[in-house]
Amino acid sequence: MEVKNFKAYHLKKVEEENNYDIGQFIIEKKRRLSDFTSPKIEIETAFENIRKNKYPTLLSRLSALFVCPDEENVKTWAYYKYGRQKIEYYVFELSLTGNLYWVDACHYNESFIDNTNLDYEKAANLYWTSESNKHVVKNYEAEGLFTGRAEVISIVKKMNSR
Repeated sequence: MEVKNFKAYHLKKVEEENNYDIGQFIIEKKRRLSDFTSPKIEIETAFENIRKNKYPTLLSRLSALFVCPDEENVKTWAYYKYGRQKIEYYVFELSLTGNLYWVDACHYNESFIDNTNLDYEKAANLYWTSESNKHVVKNYEAEGLFTGRAEVISIVKKMNSR
């Protein structure tokens, strides 16, 4: 869906390079499949192949900025991204103008794939067709794939406490 001045959130570890200031625009670096290690490379490859072949109009995970819809979702997303580690991370509140596609991140989760005995292709189909793609996302595992202008409007420093 096209959005204009849509509020969403993005997470980044404090010690990572290129953290942002208020008023800056985030430019997501395009990732390559070779940037991943096993089993992530197998999962990303399957998800990207399914997207290209069945859903070519959808945004690629390799070039999108990952966002979440609200502060409740931030906690869940931080857990998926950083696990139980005590990691200091920034929460960037963003104003998005561009293209945004919501998916249910649980279908990307390795434990979901393992626990449901799905192969990566079936999991990818569930991910790309998940029902989270709505204007109002009411899912704690919602993941937004965004391309366009992402302006930082506020910064909150938090600790992953899971």
